[in-house]
Amino acid sequence: SSIGFIRVDRGYIDDESFEQELRICRVTNPAAVYIDPDSIEPDGSDAKFAFVFDEITQADFKERWPEENPLSFADEESQKPKPEDMVVIAEYFYIEETEEEYGLLEDGKKEKVTKGKKYKTKRKIIKRVVHHCKLSGDAILESTILPGKYIPIVPVYGEEAWENGKRKLFSLIRKSKSAQRMYNLWKS
Repeated sequence: SSIGFIRVDRGYIDDESFEQELRICRVTNPAAVYIDPDSIEPDGSDAKFAFVFDEITQADFKERWPEENPLSFADEESQKPKPEDMVVIAEYFYIEETEEEYGLLEDGKKEKVTKGKKYKTKRKIIKRVVHHCKLSGDAILESTILPGKYIPIVPVYGEEAWENGKRKLFSLIRKSKSAQRMYNLWKS
């Protein structure tokens, strides 16, 4: 499919600890991930949003969110017939950006700009907050703010080519398919 994904997550170091560590997790179904199509950086650091779809049983849904209705989130996969006991939920990551002005004091310290105070120099910065929500078809099931400033879904691209200002992605074998078909034809 020319694209895969890696997920950056966090977890406790061991069962008795309160210390956490970052974990690199694989995404087994890259078709269940939708990342900002305007993102062009190879690590996805400029992505403003991402969706990750997952199927769970209605029993698991009711156990985790007993007050909510087990209604599937509407994605292309959920339009296909599913077993009656399966529910599609969506994880939604998005970036909220705010612009702030900071100033550098004479002693080298930096702070938010306040009126009437003298600064050596000033600059505007963009503060990024990463939001993470779990959604069903009609409710926000969970909502948290994640540490960091990037969406924790990292794209892994195959070969990338730009033609007329548009990006085209190629998998490892895409360009060899025609040659293989011709070989198979002559062998048979």
